[in-house]
Amino acid sequence: MRTALKQAGILMLAAGLAALVAVWAIPWKDTAQEGDITLAAALKLQPPPLWIDARPAAEYHNEHIPGALSLNEEGYDQLVPKVLEQWEPDRTAVVYCDSPAARDSREVAERLRDFKLGPVFVLQGGWQAWKQK
Repeated sequence: MRTALKQAGILMLAAGLAALVAVWAIPWKDTAQEGDITLAAALKLQPPPLWIDARPAAEYHNEHIPGALSLNEEGYDQLVPKVLEQWEPDRTAVVYCDSPAARDSREVAERLRDFKLGPVFVLQGGWQAWKQK
Protein backbone atom coordinates (compact mmCIF):
# COMPACT_ATOMS: atom_id res chain seq x y z
CA MET A 1 0.00 0.00 0.00
CA ARG A 2 2.80 2.36 0.93
CA THR A 3 4.55 1.70 -2.36
CA ALA A 4 1.34 2.40 -4.32
CA LEU A 5 0.82 5.72 -2.51
CA LYS A 6 4.44 6.67 -3.14
CA GLN A 7 4.08 5.85 -6.84
CA ALA A 8 0.83 7.82 -7.07
CA GLY A 9 2.50 10.80 -5.42
CA ILE A 10 5.42 10.63 -7.83
CA LEU A 11 3.05 10.42 -10.81
CA MET A 12 1.05 13.42 -9.55
CA LEU A 13 4.25 15.40 -9.04
CA ALA A 14 5.49 14.50 -12.53
CA ALA A 15 2.15 15.47 -14.10
CA GLY A 16 2.11 18.79 -12.24
CA LEU A 17 5.68 19.52 -13.30
CA ALA A 18 4.84 18.68 -16.92
CA ALA A 19 1.85 21.04 -16.79
CA LEU A 20 4.01 23.86 -15.42
CA VAL A 21 6.60 23.35 -18.15
CA ALA A 22 3.88 23.35 -20.82
CA VAL A 23 2.41 26.62 -19.54
CA TRP A 24 5.84 28.22 -19.42
CA ALA A 25 7.05 26.90 -22.78
CA ILE A 26 3.92 27.49 -24.87
CA PRO A 27 3.27 31.17 -25.56
CA TRP A 28 -0.11 32.52 -24.59
CA LYS A 29 -2.57 32.53 -27.45
CA ASP A 30 -3.17 35.98 -28.88
CA THR A 31 -6.66 37.17 -28.01
CA ALA A 32 -7.08 38.77 -31.43
CA GLN A 33 -10.05 37.54 -33.40
CA GLU A 34 -10.99 37.67 -37.05
CA GLY A 35 -12.02 41.22 -37.84
CA ASP A 36 -9.52 42.78 -35.43
CA ILE A 37 -6.89 45.31 -36.46
CA THR A 38 -3.82 46.59 -34.67
CA LEU A 39 -3.40 50.28 -34.00
CA ALA A 40 -0.31 50.38 -36.23
CA ALA A 41 -2.25 48.90 -39.15
CA ALA A 42 -5.26 51.17 -38.56
CA LEU A 43 -3.03 54.26 -38.59
CA LYS A 44 -1.64 53.24 -41.99
CA LEU A 45 -5.07 52.97 -43.64
CA GLN A 46 -5.69 55.34 -46.55
CA PRO A 47 -7.96 57.12 -46.48
CA PRO A 48 -7.85 57.28 -42.69
CA PRO A 49 -10.52 55.14 -41.05
CA LEU A 50 -13.76 56.34 -39.59
CA TRP A 51 -13.16 55.91 -35.85
CA ILE A 52 -16.18 54.69 -33.90
CA ASP A 53 -16.14 54.96 -30.09
CA ALA A 54 -18.37 52.27 -28.55
CA ARG A 55 -17.77 53.37 -24.96
CA PRO A 56 -20.48 54.97 -22.83
CA ALA A 57 -21.31 58.59 -23.72
CA ALA A 58 -19.68 60.00 -20.56
CA GLU A 59 -16.35 58.37 -21.43
CA TYR A 60 -16.58 59.56 -25.03
CA HIS A 61 -17.30 63.15 -23.93
CA ASN A 62 -14.42 63.02 -21.46
CA GLU A 63 -11.84 61.92 -24.04
CA HIS A 64 -11.79 60.12 -27.40
CA ILE A 65 -9.71 59.60 -30.54
CA PRO A 66 -9.75 62.88 -32.49
CA GLY A 67 -12.57 62.80 -35.03
CA ALA A 68 -14.15 59.66 -33.57
CA LEU A 69 -17.91 59.36 -33.57
CA SER A 70 -19.80 58.03 -30.57
CA LEU A 71 -21.86 54.91 -31.24
CA ASN A 72 -22.66 52.79 -28.22
CA GLU A 73 -25.31 50.17 -27.60
CA GLU A 74 -27.27 52.38 -25.18
CA GLY A 75 -27.81 55.15 -27.72
CA TYR A 76 -27.41 53.18 -30.92
CA ASP A 77 -30.70 54.14 -32.57
CA GLN A 78 -30.15 57.85 -31.92
CA LEU A 79 -26.44 57.85 -32.82
CA VAL A 80 -26.28 55.63 -35.91
CA PRO A 81 -27.73 58.23 -38.34
CA LYS A 82 -24.79 60.57 -37.68
CA VAL A 83 -22.34 57.71 -38.26
CA LEU A 84 -24.04 56.78 -41.53
CA GLU A 85 -23.86 60.42 -42.69
CA GLN A 86 -20.08 60.42 -42.18
CA TRP A 87 -19.37 56.91 -43.45
CA GLU A 88 -18.58 57.00 -47.15
CA PRO A 89 -18.87 53.80 -49.21
CA ASP A 90 -15.73 51.63 -49.11
CA ARG A 91 -14.24 53.63 -46.21
CA THR A 92 -12.94 51.46 -43.39
CA ALA A 93 -14.49 51.86 -39.96
CA VAL A 94 -12.54 50.99 -36.81
CA VAL A 95 -14.54 50.47 -33.63
CA TYR A 96 -12.99 50.68 -30.19
CA CYS A 97 -14.08 50.48 -26.57
CA ASP A 98 -12.46 50.03 -23.18
CA SER A 99 -13.60 46.54 -22.18
CA PRO A 100 -10.86 43.87 -21.93
CA ALA A 101 -12.71 41.46 -24.23
CA ALA A 102 -13.81 44.28 -26.57
CA ARG A 103 -17.39 43.09 -26.07
CA ASP A 104 -18.91 46.52 -26.72
CA SER A 105 -16.77 47.05 -29.83
CA ARG A 106 -17.67 43.67 -31.23
CA GLU A 107 -21.40 44.26 -30.76
CA VAL A 108 -21.30 47.66 -32.48
CA ALA A 109 -19.00 46.37 -35.26
CA GLU A 110 -21.33 43.46 -35.95
CA ARG A 111 -24.30 45.79 -36.32
CA LEU A 112 -22.34 48.15 -38.59
CA ARG A 113 -21.32 45.29 -40.88
CA ASP A 114 -24.98 44.84 -41.76
CA PHE A 115 -24.89 48.18 -43.63
CA LYS A 116 -22.20 46.80 -46.01
CA LEU A 117 -20.69 50.25 -46.59
CA GLY A 118 -17.09 49.17 -46.08
CA PRO A 119 -14.83 47.04 -43.94
CA VAL A 120 -15.43 47.21 -40.19
CA PHE A 121 -12.66 46.28 -37.77
CA VAL A 122 -12.33 46.15 -33.99
CA LEU A 123 -9.23 47.86 -32.62
CA GLN A 124 -7.03 45.43 -30.71
CA GLY A 125 -6.39 46.84 -27.26
CA GLY A 126 -9.13 49.43 -27.75
CA TRP A 127 -8.91 52.80 -26.06
CA GLN A 128 -5.93 51.69 -23.96
CA ALA A 129 -3.92 50.94 -27.12
CA TRP A 130 -4.61 54.47 -28.34
CA LYS A 131 -3.65 56.06 -25.03
CA GLN A 132 -0.36 54.14 -24.95
CA LYS A 133 0.70 55.06 -28.49
